[in-house]
Amino acid sequence: MTKQTEENVYENLRKPGTQAISLITLFFVLFTGLIFAFGLKLENAPNYLLASTAFQIIIALIGFIPLLYKTKPNNYGKFVKRLTGFSALCIISVYNLTFTVYNIYFYLAAQHGVYLFKFWIIGTLTMIICYGFQLMQQFTLLREPEKFKGESENDKFLRKMIFLFMFKVLSYIVFIQKIIEYFTIPNIAESRFTIIVVGVLIYAAMVFCSNVLYQSVLAYIEFKEEGKSNEAGHANYA
Repeated sequence: MTKQTEENVYENLRKPGTQAISLITLFFVLFTGLIFAFGLKLENAPNYLLASTAFQIIIALIGFIPLLYKTKPNNYGKFVKRLTGFSALCIISVYNLTFTVYNIYFYLAAQHGVYLFKFWIIGTLTMIICYGFQLMQQFTLLREPEKFKGESENDKFLRKMIFLFMFKVLSYIVFIQKIIEYFTIPNIAESRFTIIVVGVLIYAAMVFCSNVLYQSVLAYIEFKEEGKSNEAGHANYA
């Protein structure tokens, strides 16, 4: 990775990706507001949906904070902290979008007097848990084989592959859950297709977040190597 690429990674994580995702999230929140305009009364909306939507709005607004940090830090420690923050916020923003779209179906159901808390809580928790497994898979992928336990290099590499496979399989449970959900949840106002849309968004979110983590790690490595090169240059000059 060149210095220019390092700068690009920093800037891309700072803007405009996270902000674009936040705007899309807010758009879907506004779309949810139309449901209230067409019949759903606030007092009839489930508290768990209102609370989750409020949380989603907060996350979306926080996504604009990176715009305040225009200059890339020259200190490695500050660079790591800031890039980690940008990466985490970008990933959370993408995940947040999937939950926002998922809620739309349950608002539509509430508009028709149907309350599906069990479906919502199972679906939401499954998404959260599987996102966690997906992140664990990515962290395992980026971890050096030498850091795994084993008597030989092959043992360590094999252990890493086992963990990778395990976390990947566990992260895909969410798709099984969405398939089951699609065929079992009531088709309120012919809007059950929303579950399919959410499934596609979940897959896209996983791919996107994997790329964010990969690019972030490359930027960490490049910045650290650049610092070592500068220190060596100063030492030789002295």
